[in-house]
Amino acid sequence: RLGADVSFAPRLNFAACLGAVHALHEMTGLTFHTKWPNDVLLGGGKIAGLLAETVTQGGFVGLVLGLGVNLNLDPETLATIDQPATSLSARSGAPVDVNQFRDAVLEDFFSRYDEFLATGFHMIRGEYLGRCPFIGTHVEIRRGGEIIRGRAHGVTPAPTGTVGAEVRRPPAL
Repeated sequence: RLGADVSFAPRLNFAACLGAVHALHEMTGLTFHTKWPNDVLLGGGKIAGLLAETVTQGGFVGLVLGLGVNLNLDPETLATIDQPATSLSARSGAPVDVNQFRDAVLEDFFSRYDEFLATGFHMIRGEYLGRCPFIGTHVEIRRGGEIIRGRAHGVTPAPTGTVGAEVRRPPAL
């Protein structure tokens, strides 16, 4: 339940993304990265994705966070995915306890939830950016029919309450 001010709701996606990163790292000791806006990477392959949806009904305003994680996908199934992907069991060679992972994600997320609500995105911005391998690289962002090309310099909260990639376009020649 979010209350009256829902402007921060989309940013909770980033907090949940870091919760997944922390839980995955805690279980494996491996290094995970984030890919703006909502993916978790391991060794260049996608291992998780998050979605956030604001829900309103009557006077109730809430947020549903969905987290999909490739915990136990086998290499044959991974090979059928149309982008680089991996799973924890494929990397470790052992099955992963789904309940243990779920509990670790929820514990991490809710241990910082109240502080996040009080302080906002800047609480996690540094860690999130430190896990973004695209910072400093050339990127393309597709927005409708427009393609924006430039160098990624950061991730910043927008006045609308969302968080966007900070891309600086090269000067026109």
